[in-house]
Amino acid sequence: MDSKVHKNTFNCRQLSVNLSNKSAGIKQLLQQQLLIAINSSGMDISLADLSSNAQLRQQLIPLYRLSNQIGVIYRCASALKLAAKLQLRAVELANQLMISFPNNNYNSASVKCLELSVEVESSGWINFKLSDWALAIWLQDLMERPSLEEYGSKGILVKGKEGSSIGANPCIPQYLDNWDPNTSFQLQYLHARCCSLLRLAHQQGLITLKKFDFKTPQLQIIEPNPIPWLQENQVSGTEALRLRLTDSTEQNLIGLILDCLDEIGEQNQFALVKRGSTLSLAFEEFYSECRIWGEVKTHNLGLAQARLGLLAVTQSLVRSLLQDQLGIDAPLEL
Repeated sequence: MDSKVHKNTFNCRQLSVNLSNKSAGIKQLLQQQLLIAINSSGMDISLADLSSNAQLRQQLIPLYRLSNQIGVIYRCASALKLAAKLQLRAVELANQLMISFPNNNYNSASVKCLELSVEVESSGWINFKLSDWALAIWLQDLMERPSLEEYGSKGILVKGKEGSSIGANPCIPQYLDNWDPNTSFQLQYLHARCCSLLRLAHQQGLITLKKFDFKTPQLQIIEPNPIPWLQENQVSGTEALRLRLTDSTEQNLIGLILDCLDEIGEQNQFALVKRGSTLSLAFEEFYSECRIWGEVKTHNLGLAQARLGLLAVTQSLVRSLLQDQLGIDAPLEL
């Protein structure tokens, strides 16, 4: 993480966040925790409809992921936003919010939670940092979700004539007049390629896929379980845990997946569609730089499997973008 965050840190604590069945986006999970903190802090703020209204929630709880950072960090400006209205210093509000976060203790093996560090800067900014351990839990959870459809807006943006796929000249809504149909093909190609690579890895014994057929694009890795996201010879639950996926192209792809899922949760369909081609390019860079077969498969099976896990997460996200957001086919092969 950038040293500037540490230098300006005023206070910090740990936070456990239960992985929601309704949201795969980290941003929405954090906003829910902030809503609880605002409500329990006694601040004179109306929270009506915030839990279900993404636009209002973003106005009161502006939250975004920092780019060009080591690790995953989200930054919140709620205290800065509320300071003038409540006539209090932003740092005082930020600290009040921090101590008002719920004390979640999830000890059940059936309940997944993310461990984050929360830091308040002297300026009033609140930073949330995911540990590599938390990121591994999130990736595993995302890979195991049967569908992302229920977490989005369920609004179909692009529909082919008479319900056909992109090849039939889709009708584009007016607010997407700059939509490039090539993006749809790029995503379809990416989905088919991910499926092909997962099947190849299954055939070569690197992973085991749940029984599948060519009628459904849902491919799920059931072995190894969980995916070895973290480096070996480390103790679970400590800050020393490190993700295997440290290459810049791997980190970039993970960041884009985070952003896409945040925008699905916000029902920000225009921004979501614009990321389609970016996601395709990021995957190409990842697959070009990060080998799975050859020496990696032979000498570092755990790394190969972690990269296949990232590939499976990408496939699941692209399937949702195609079927649930664009309303077009997610082909298993081209």
